[in-house]
Amino acid sequence: MRSTHSAIPQTARSVRWRPPLEDFLKVNFDGAVFAANNIVGLGIIIRNDSGLVMVSLSQQIPLPTSVEMVEVMAAR
Repeated sequence: MRSTHSAIPQTARSVRWRPPLEDFLKVNFDGAVFAANNIVGLGIIIRNDSGLVMVSLSQQIPLPTSVEMVEVMAAR
């Protein structure tokens, strides 16, 4: 059986969300590629300056041609 673990060492880092300036919204988005299934996952969240979630989206779409295209599709 083949290992699915990456040969590249992974480093854990602490990431903490920072709110936007008062009366502004902050948009965070990311994409993940699931090449074996020919799909990508998109995640988007928009929060106000208090951290309240205003809008969120999680979606799977057919695999685009590049990782950059996944990010563009998440940002659209």
